[in-house]
Amino acid sequence: MTRQMYIGGSAAPKPLAQPDRRTGTSTRQYTTLHSRYVRRVNAFNFLYTLAVIGVVAVIFTFCVSYLRTRAAMQANEAKIASLQAQLSSLTSENDDEAMKLSANVDYQEIYRVATEELGMTYPTGGQVVEYSAGDSEYVEQYSDVPTSK
Repeated sequence: MTRQMYIGGSAAPKPLAQPDRRTGTSTRQYTTLHSRYVRRVNAFNFLYTLAVIGVVAVIFTFCVSYLRTRAAMQANEAKIASLQAQLSSLTSENDDEAMKLSANVDYQEIYRVATEELGMTYPTGGQVVEYSAGDSEYVEQYSDVPTSK
């Protein structure tokens, strides 16, 4: 318990800070230290809160990006499946048309036109010249074929 004296008049001085019996510091020093500690803790809490908000924002951005990429990938997979089905359908139609065309070829008519109208004949033994193609089955002719072997 502190004792204060009554001083009359309007110019009464402020009472001096009484020392704390436990620590030996005055209450004014204690409140200054406490307020510094509170400011430091509040600043740390504010920075910690900002850091947590930043990390949450980055994680949210990655999640949204992942979901968009996943949705685009699923859309592309569906598009690929439909295009594969379309390709299969068109391939079977093309094979059918090729079979129809090959069935409509009249080899007798081709032989008749070649022999009668164009005057073509089968080659004789000396007219056929054979070449080896090497590794490839493709042969290009850069000059005239020699007449003798």
